[in-house]
Amino acid sequence: MPHPTRKAIARFAVTALLIVVVAYPLSYAPVVRFKVECIEKHPEFDYIRTFDGADLPIYEPIDRLIDETILQEPLFLWARLWGVEAEFEYAYLYRLIRIR
Repeated sequence: MPHPTRKAIARFAVTALLIVVVAYPLSYAPVVRFKVECIEKHPEFDYIRTFDGADLPIYEPIDRLIDETILQEPLFLWARLWGVEAEFEYAYLYRLIRIR
């Protein structure tokens, strides 16, 4: 079996970097939308909806991007396209209150 070339390793590294930098932040709104729809279909699970990001710890870095960088507006726009902007705003305000 041939050894991977530098070109193949570089291609893999660029692909992995794009996944982390682009796909990961953009997946937050669809995941929140999925949670909201699941709760709407099964109201008995309403207790899992906290809106503060604690129920989705894998997305805490994205919460920090929303709280501390200029990416807040684009991420809120993305959330608006997915119909979960209210959840994002509520979580943002909740974190602001909790921090102080």
